[in-house]
Amino acid sequence: MIITVDIYNYALHFILVFTFPSPYNPTGESKATSISLLYINTGSPFLSPPLLNHHLVFITPSLSLSLSLSLSLSLSYSFKPISLSLSNSKLHTNTMPEAPKKFLNPTEDYNLQDKNNKILHFIEEVTKTPHEVQKRVLAEILTRNAHVEYLQRHGLNGHTDRDTFKKIMPVIKYEDIQSDINRIANGDTSHILCSKPISEFLTSSGTSGGERKLMPTIEEELERRSLLYSLLMPVMSQYVPGLDKGKGMYFLFIKSEAKTPGGLVARPVLTSYYKSSHFKQRPYDPYTNYTSPNETILCPDSYQSMYSQLLCGLCQNKEVLRVGAVFASGFIRAISN
Repeated sequence: MIITVDIYNYALHFILVFTFPSPYNPTGESKATSISLLYINTGSPFLSPPLLNHHLVFITPSLSLSLSLSLSLSLSYSFKPISLSLSNSKLHTNTMPEAPKKFLNPTEDYNLQDKNNKILHFIEEVTKTPHEVQKRVLAEILTRNAHVEYLQRHGLNGHTDRDTFKKIMPVIKYEDIQSDINRIANGDTSHILCSKPISEFLTSSGTSGGERKLMPTIEEELERRSLLYSLLMPVMSQYVPGLDKGKGMYFLFIKSEAKTPGGLVARPVLTSYYKSSHFKQRPYDPYTNYTSPNETILCPDSYQSMYSQLLCGLCQNKEVLRVGAVFASGFIRAISN
């Protein structure tokens, strides 16, 4: 079950005791442990210190536990499906966490139809003459990166036209530039592959060769990714009505990340996007009005993340008009739990 309580400037110290079998304590032995918690507030970071009027969300299966709060506050919970007892009147359980309202309130001048029309017009423009668009984009890339080591190594010498590029630059595999990527991963900040500073590495799934590949990326690439993601729903809404109504129960997850010897983060592309300000501080958009608060999506424990997202969707079931996930496997995992 999921319980939300308002916290009034209390410092919290948690002591939890399981007394019978649960997913966290299969043997049923009494033992002290920790519990998943989330702060739901306007943009508050995951596990931030408690401040006035923060909402604390406890996510746990059916179990018995006890909590001790500082300032002589004590709570005793007896969890059986939908039953509990509280010993302090300042705490209440009728608040359901929502996605941050600070960023998800429509403004007075918001016009969805106008926004969709602009996006559809943009798609038409860039696909009307793809030959010219690709030619222009290649020239921009080569101009910006004319002096990087990789292009110099092959003798491009500042040429920006497509014919020279096709003639001089070879078609390569990942292994052909892996040594360059390793240099960047180990902390070499010179302009090896790009004139812009490498901000992080995006990782492949590793399903093809058994090992994740590192793909260097730059900060502005996040803006392009955000633009790409924003093109989907306006196109779909032309054929599926009502996508701007109600809420969507979408199962979104992050995956583990690591740091290279040079200190750059390496993580999957969606994890990079979900942890960025482009997602966490996204402006109002009815297409991304999710039942899952950001904190549940950003929970590093996939089991707890799934559990809390299901519960948030269940508690807001009257508003849910669509369900889904980025990958079919995530949706199947959700409905089979």
